[in-house]
Amino acid sequence: MNPTAGAVALGCLLGSVAVDVCVHEALHVCFLRAIGVSCWMEYLPNRATTGVAVGLLGGSWARVTLSEIPEATSVRGLRLATLSLLLMLTPFSLVALGAAPDPTTLENPSLQLATVGWFATVLPSPQDFAMFWRANDLHGYTDAYRGEWFETA
Repeated sequence: MNPTAGAVALGCLLGSVAVDVCVHEALHVCFLRAIGVSCWMEYLPNRATTGVAVGLLGGSWARVTLSEIPEATSVRGLRLATLSLLLMLTPFSLVALGAAPDPTTLENPSLQLATVGWFATVLPSPQDFAMFWRANDLHGYTDAYRGEWFETA
């Protein structure tokens, strides 16, 4: 592989991760709002303290912040919202069904690395795991409790 092709492949990996992290968080927001949870999504949430360049290279690219979880919110709904990112794998069901070629086996390093980046963003974050396992404890959550839960991105 020549240096130009390597640089393009690396750019595809980084671009895929950047876009797919935002898709990952947007899926959480969509599901949370559908079950009545007040939340919002921030892009580069630490840019005010670290700057955009440092935020892009080593900080959070996107974060969901909860404002309020009503008492009537279903625990099952909260858990499904944390697992909503698994919907990102649905295009790969076409590969499993044989209807589409496997992008990791094609002779295109850019496509292979973009696929690896996509798969990497489907992994649940530590906050996703915390919300999944402690969903019972979140009823009645408001901004007053924010520091206990979701500020470590």
